[in-house]
Amino acid sequence: MTLRLLILATLVSTLMACTWPFIPTDIPSQQERDKAQQTVAEFSELAQLAPFFADAVAYAVYPGAFRASTGFGAGYGSGWLFRDGEIAGRTTMFQISVGANVGAQWYRQILFFKTEDALRRWQRGTFAFAGEAGAAAGTWGAAASPSFNTEVALFTELRGGLLVELSVATHRYEYAPIEAPR
Repeated sequence: MTLRLLILATLVSTLMACTWPFIPTDIPSQQERDKAQQTVAEFSELAQLAPFFADAVAYAVYPGAFRASTGFGAGYGSGWLFRDGEIAGRTTMFQISVGANVGAQWYRQILFFKTEDALRRWQRGTFAFAGEAGAAAGTWGAAASPSFNTEVALFTELRGGLLVELSVATHRYEYAPIEAPR
């Protein structure tokens, strides 16, 4: 059964990659900048993240993301890549999951890139298979996302919802640099 779920997730991910939407490369509005910078400021206030901010060559922040599931699940978030404290590009995240999961959840995320190589791989658009186990109700939650990559660290802050899951998931990240006005 697990193998079937993994094969199904792989097939859906492959199809998803063929139809991925265009990401705008225009300069963010002041409202978008303010929201992104506020999210970074709130993450930077967390003492446990201080070493990651200090060691990262760049980080991507998703101020608002959402996912919902009933056996099959999907999630979406849009955000920004920061380099040297400045917004360098737009990014989107799409997630699909298969398994024992039900509910919906709002959250925000930050990804830290420890090396230039890890950042370049992510900028090319990567899939990351992940096992998910967690429970969330309101803004209370507990979650475990096994990670095997020492060059990229992912932190999630629950913002609300009710979600219980034990699933296999894949994430797709897309990146587009911001183009300067001509």
